[in-house]
Amino acid sequence: DIIPFHVVAAAVDRLPKPEVPVLDVDVQRCEITGLRDGEPVVLVYDCIARPNMKWMIDGGTVGTGTPASIAAQWIARGKIATRGVLPPEVAVEPLPFFRELGAKGRTIEVWERDTGERLLSVGG
Repeated sequence: DIIPFHVVAAAVDRLPKPEVPVLDVDVQRCEITGLRDGEPVVLVYDCIARPNMKWMIDGGTVGTGTPASIAAQWIARGKIATRGVLPPEVAVEPLPFFRELGAKGRTIEVWERDTGERLLSVGG
């Protein structure tokens, strides 16, 4: 029998592999456009995940795994008391969560564009 998963897995296994790990940086950007005092303004949030050199993992892996890992640790410690299916903004206190993200290699930078461009804050 031909099993599609096995065909795809075999094809992926034959792809060339890098000789050294690719330790990239992952950036996710959100731009919010609006008015302040009648003037246009744009806030830019960059969520930056840098590689973890100790574990030799790329920024994309840090960015994907770190939030879930923090949430799981907080549930185990009782820091998240709510139960059930909830959106993260309801279940998690945002500022302590962002601080811990920054401590683990995923920072959030907030930029404002109006008459010029200036850095408002740097996480981590």
